[in-house]
Amino acid sequence: MAQEEFVTMAEAAKRLKVSKTTISRTLNRYKDQIPTKSDTMDTRLILVEYNALHKIVTSSIKYRK
Repeated sequence: MAQEEFVTMAEAAKRLKVSKTTISRTLNRYKDQIPTKSDTMDTRLILVEYNALHKIVTSSIKYRK
């Protein structure tokens, strides 16, 4: 199993080449499948488990251009 990698929503959006809005909507829709947590230094930041998010986003037909 791959090691967990938590990144900010902005970093995830940049890596996946999608908007932050798409990341936010995906997190809301799949909240039971994508782990999230607050940053320890800045609790306003939401960190998302990148590998779980990547798996869901890349399974979308829209993502496969």
